[in-house]
Amino acid sequence: MGTTAQLQGVAQPITAPTGATSKLAPSEKPEPAARVMTAARVQPVIGAPVPVPTLLQPVDAAALGRISPVQAEAIATNQDEFAARVGGPGQNADDPNYLARWRMAHQLSEQEGEVVLGSVFMEHYRSVLAAQQAGRQ
Repeated sequence: MGTTAQLQGVAQPITAPTGATSKLAPSEKPEPAARVMTAARVQPVIGAPVPVPTLLQPVDAAALGRISPVQAEAIATNQDEFAARVGGPGQNADDPNYLARWRMAHQLSEQEGEVVLGSVFMEHYRSVLAAQQAGRQ
């Protein structure tokens, strides 16, 4: 049981401490506006105890609405920094230090999203995610 992400810019899978996997690939980076439409394709495992950061979760680009190039770049940067903070690919999912890095990276990802993108944007992103989840049930 894993989580798969198609995030641009990281070439190897990143495994969540619970065993859920975020596959981050390919290594080519498209323009930031294209990345936000294709990059946030994380499908969280239902009931997984380790949450996936908001900006790494899949989002319906049409429901999210038009975003600026600055917002697209901020999302791409947030995703890249999360991957770097957990230590990149090839981590031991059973390592308690990895779990600690994941949790810290998650917290920083959420905080930075609020600061850089604003609380209104982040709340809208979360509401779109919630509507998507409600539509799947």
